[in-house]
Amino acid sequence: METASDKRYDTRFDFDFASSLLLDIAQERSFDGLMEKAVSASSPEIARVEIWLIDKGDLCSRCPQRPLCPDQTRCLHLVAACESHVAADAEEFSRFFNTNERIPLGVGLIGRVATEGRLADLENADEVRAEFPRLEFLLTEKIRRCAATAISFRGEVLGVLVIFSRASFTKDRHAWQRIFSDHFGAAIANARAFEEIQRLKAQLEMQNAYLEEEVVEAKAFGELVGQSHA
Repeated sequence: METASDKRYDTRFDFDFASSLLLDIAQERSFDGLMEKAVSASSPEIARVEIWLIDKGDLCSRCPQRPLCPDQTRCLHLVAACESHVAADAEEFSRFFNTNERIPLGVGLIGRVATEGRLADLENADEVRAEFPRLEFLLTEKIRRCAATAISFRGEVLGVLVIFSRASFTKDRHAWQRIFSDHFGAAIANARAFEEIQRLKAQLEMQNAYLEEEVVEAKAFGELVGQSHA
């Protein structure tokens, strides 16, 4: 990996891109759609984006991280990821990722960010490679830095946003990542609430349909009984 600055990548902050992305995710009501928009909205210097959300411990019996896990009730689940690969100066995008990846809370850079609710930054390529040996693409994609930010909503940490970059992070980019993480946390809460409302609405409609069938059957049965006594 390169340690010198790569002049191909523009480190200036794109306010138009940022405001457009914030608007897009604010309007998204589907949880899956929200994850897709968050990881696919990228720029050339961003090599990989990961979204980890806190959920119940579900793969503990076969999780390679279990010896390090202080509590098997909850952990971080990798729910979305996107990579941009540089090949012959053209970018190729990939959204494939291991849905079974888990990180214990408080363990490693991402686990610590989740428990401490802060932003953490690895400032050089060697630190990034040492922290994330599982990511083979770090050797070929000119990764220079990694920043992880807690995704929060109303004081509760929901997960962690991780960005691997080919360019150095500037102060405005750090500020943007914090703003986006907070905005994204609210969008996650809204999407989950909307999907729960839709689920309850569908359940209520099924119950109403069932009750209507029961009323029709009871009425028909009553009419038959009345005719038998006529």
